[in-house]
Amino acid sequence: MKEHPSAPLSAAQREIERVKIVYEEDAMARRVRAQAEERLHEKRIEDQSLRLKSKMEELRDGEIATLNILEDTRELELTLESERDRLSHIIASMNEGLVFIDNAYRIILANPVAANMLEIAVEKAPGINLIDITTLWKGNKKLSTEERFSTKALTTGKPVFASLADDIFIETQSGRKFPVAFMISPLTEKNDATEAVIVFRDITEEKNLAEAQKSFASVASHQLRTPLTAVQWNLELLMGKEVGTLTDKQKQFALDAYEGAEKLVETINLLLSLTRVESGFVQIDPSPIAIPDFMRAIADELAPLAAQKELTLTMREPQDPIPHIMLDAPMLREVAVNILSNAIRYSNPGGAVEVAFETSDSAVTISVKDNGIGIPAAQHSRIFEKFFRADNAIRKTADGTGLGLNLAKALVTLWHGTLWFASEEGKGTTFYFTIPYEGIKEKREGKSLVM
Repeated sequence: MKEHPSAPLSAAQREIERVKIVYEEDAMARRVRAQAEERLHEKRIEDQSLRLKSKMEELRDGEIATLNILEDTRELELTLESERDRLSHIIASMNEGLVFIDNAYRIILANPVAANMLEIAVEKAPGINLIDITTLWKGNKKLSTEERFSTKALTTGKPVFASLADDIFIETQSGRKFPVAFMISPLTEKNDATEAVIVFRDITEEKNLAEAQKSFASVASHQLRTPLTAVQWNLELLMGKEVGTLTDKQKQFALDAYEGAEKLVETINLLLSLTRVESGFVQIDPSPIAIPDFMRAIADELAPLAAQKELTLTMREPQDPIPHIMLDAPMLREVAVNILSNAIRYSNPGGAVEVAFETSDSAVTISVKDNGIGIPAAQHSRIFEKFFRADNAIRKTADGTGLGLNLAKALVTLWHGTLWFASEEGKGTTFYFTIPYEGIKEKREGKSLVM
């Protein structure tokens, strides 16, 4: 059968078809939009979930960090508490008194030793004004608030010290008075001293011992030297034939006895000098001294001793001028004679001894160099000990007290100088000592060195 072509659609049918297509397209678009919105919603939920999860992790990390901080803080608190307890125990167990004050002299802290000496209760100490409960004395002079050492420390911001030689006493409210040695250390903030730590101790026993040493020096001076002087005088009479002629043998006995008495007097004089220096009972009478001229005079005095051993004794003049220095002449003489005579004594015949000077901004250094027997290295550390003599020195010359260098070091220290040496056995020794340009202060109490 022959097919007939489709009849053309009417306008109504075409409109229906168009509407149908539009509807289907719109439905598809809605489905697409719905799917897109659903995926977007799911994405938002997923993102919110991830953000929530991240926040939870941050909170968990923060919680852990906070717990760690709290744990570290607790450990730090325990450590600080332990350190405070340890420091409190150390302060409480100190043999010295410790007082912590502010710049108005109010006590912040006092340990039991300090509280006991100041006659206050430890628990009631904070807040008490130190000026109100103590009076400070220097010898027989009562110090005002402005003169007190704590005032000086708080004003200058520098530590202040006092020892037995300063003769400082504390008097409590009950009237008890006792000697003290102390150290005051200011605590500074932006260069201003706001507080200070005072560490002090009762030195009554040391004071009594020093007084005993002074008494010994006085007694020994009269009870030992006076009889020996009489012995020497009588021996001189014997040797001078005033009481008759002696045989050669008797003369030798008398001479030996005289020399022995002379050495004994020398030893007693050295011991007395040491006692006075160590006890602080030495009188200091400074005068302006031209150091090179003084040393030249000592060298001239000892020149005959050097000549006996055929030694060359020279003095190298200082390159820079040395100002006159306020020193106690007997003290300087004792040091210079001791060191220079040792250089001559322990030099070999034909050797050389040289005195030299070196200047600095604050002091002059004097050196005495020899090429003698030297000091064994193993005995360097003992050379300034009382009564000590090196083995080769004893073999070189039997006589000697072992006191000279000990006294020399004590005297150099007294004028705030330094004494030291460099030596090699068999090659010689060089002794050095310094004299600060500021010199030494006058001290009238006591007695001068025994010469």
